[in-house]
Amino acid sequence: MSQISVRTVLLASTAVNALQGTQYEYLPAAMFPNGAFCEFATTTDATGVLRTVQTGVDVIEEESPVAIAAINVQPVYPDGFTLTDAVGPGEKINAAHPELVRAWQLYYGQRGGQGPSLPPDVLATIVLDDNSTGPYPPYRSWYTSAISSAAAAVRSAVGVANYDGVALGGGLQTIQPIRSCVVVDFIRYRCEAASDVFLAITNINSNGFDGGTEKPADDAQPEKDPGPGLQFPRIGNVQSGTKAQAGQLGDSGLSSDDVGDIAPHDIPGPFMLGPGQILYVQENLVNSGLRVFFRGRYYGGR
Repeated sequence: MSQISVRTVLLASTAVNALQGTQYEYLPAAMFPNGAFCEFATTTDATGVLRTVQTGVDVIEEESPVAIAAINVQPVYPDGFTLTDAVGPGEKINAAHPELVRAWQLYYGQRGGQGPSLPPDVLATIVLDDNSTGPYPPYRSWYTSAISSAAAAVRSAVGVANYDGVALGGGLQTIQPIRSCVVVDFIRYRCEAASDVFLAITNINSNGFDGGTEKPADDAQPEKDPGPGLQFPRIGNVQSGTKAQAGQLGDSGLSSDDVGDIAPHDIPGPFMLGPGQILYVQENLVNSGLRVFFRGRYYGGR
C-alpha cells in the first residue's frame, strides 16, 4: 500500500492542485498496472477553505468544506478519509484542490473591495491500494483489427491473443502475470471472396501469429487520450496478428459462420482467452484475404 502526504500554503483567492508535480499526480502504471483504490483526506488550519477532488473524468467532490485541524497534524485513518475512488493506470489525480470560498470573493467584490487575506496551511493525504483482488475486478477496454492478404493454396486467418505469460520457444514465464483473462465481446469480419469462416481457440506457442504481424491493442477507455492517429496508449497484453495456413487452425474449433459472401458480418461474444491463448477467425476458402475487427476487455492479475 502506498501513501503520500502533501502540505500546501494557500494564499488568498488562489487555487492549488496539491498533487501537481508529485509522483502521484498521475497514477503510476508501473506500480499499479490494474489500477488502484484511492482514499482521500484533507485538513486545514483556517476556515473558508474548499476542496475539489477529481480522478480521470470522475469528479468525486466539488468545492466542499475542508475539515479544521491543527497545523501539520495528519488526518486520522480511517475516520478522516471521507472520499474513495477506483483510479485507472495513468489517470490524473486532481486531489485536494483547495480554494477560498468563492462566496467570500463575490461578497467583497460587490462592495468594491478585495477578499480577506487568509493564507491557510492545507495538509492533504492520499492512500492508494491495489484493487486487483477486490470484489469487482478492474478491466481495460480495448479494440484492434488486422488484415490477412490472400495467398496461394492457404487459408487466411486473423486472431487476437492474450500475451500474458508467453515465452518464445514454449512454456509460461512465471515472472509475468499469468492470472489474467482477455474477453472478446464482438467480432466483425469481411472476406475478400465469397467464403465462410471457422473460429478456433488455440495456443500461441503451437499456432502463433506469422512473425512480424503482431501489434498491441488500442486502449478504448473513454477517458484516455488516444493520441495521434488513434494509436496510443496501447495494451501490450492483448495483441492481434495474422496467419496463413492450408489446414484448419487448432483443435478447439467452434461452429463455422456459414454465410458464404463478401459482406461484413458480426459475431457476438463473449469468448474468453486465458494466458497464452489465441482466438482465430479463419477462412474456409483458400486464395482469399480477410479483414477482422475485435473489441473486448482485458482483466489483469498476478
